[in-house]
Amino acid sequence: KSKIDERALFVSQQQTEVFAFSSRTTLHLKKIIQRFKEDLRNISIAEMADLAALLNKKTRKRFPTRVAIVADSPEHLYEALVLLEQEIDVVQLKNGQIHKITTKAPNTYIVLSNAAKKSRIGFLYPGQGSQRLNMARVLVERFSWARDMLSISKIPLYDHIYKATDKFITKEDQQEFDKQLTDTRITQPAIILSSLIWSEFLSRLGVEPECVAGHSLGELIAFYKAGAFNKETLIKFAELRGSLMAQKGSGNAGMASLICSKQKAESLISKIPGNIIIANINSPSQIVISGGIKETGKAMELAAKEGISARRLNVSHAFHSSFMKESSDKI
Repeated sequence: KSKIDERALFVSQQQTEVFAFSSRTTLHLKKIIQRFKEDLRNISIAEMADLAALLNKKTRKRFPTRVAIVADSPEHLYEALVLLEQEIDVVQLKNGQIHKITTKAPNTYIVLSNAAKKSRIGFLYPGQGSQRLNMARVLVERFSWARDMLSISKIPLYDHIYKATDKFITKEDQQEFDKQLTDTRITQPAIILSSLIWSEFLSRLGVEPECVAGHSLGELIAFYKAGAFNKETLIKFAELRGSLMAQKGSGNAGMASLICSKQKAESLISKIPGNIIIANINSPSQIVISGGIKETGKAMELAAKEGISARRLNVSHAFHSSFMKESSDKI
């Protein structure tokens, strides 16, 4: 008999499941959907995972017409199926075509395809500011291999990342733990470890990237995934990087995200005297600025006046700016 991991049984369910269908034609798919809708009326939310697993076993690679639905409840899944039925009548898919169907329900997505070729996959790993309490918790609690990865670091990361948030009495309680996780000596190995665990999980599902990249700190795990070094070296690099950056460069400085073009961000910071720069161009419409607290705060004020969304990043330093020069010199 296989031993049941009792710890895994206490983990909360996943928020969403993937429901897959395959058929010879769109007409045949519609008949499958109609029958499935009737069966769905008696499904509870506790049976969602079993239902997703059953459908996955029934899919056939040789069938060209395929559908993937992401949903978080039987009700939202039913709504998605109704919408899918309507789209099947309207959309005439050509060979190789993929059609995404927009839904109003939260956490619900539909993709319909016909003889679609395998997509190329790339991984983009996050940098500082992406840390969250209990990140990757479901995997750590559910899988022993994920828990084993926590022992790679000499820092007790489990104690810093995983907290019983339901026991926080006040907002200040959570803020205290958030502050600890923002300490770059903890943040950097914690984010890398979380990314490593999720990356390993995808690998175990057979999902591998054809290219990798990373935002700032994320470049470390991108190098690891590309085969530059092993996971032990990866964590050591993250710990060293965090330690060196913590020694210098914090002061009265920080970073902020602006939802605008690079040109607009340049225009905003050109009006602000002092130490402030464009640190990252995350996308054509999302820019990160770095510099003094007063300067970045002023930039956020100017952005708000022009209707530009601005958010201060949850980081301890003004990374990618001259505030980090002394730390850079030590490397």
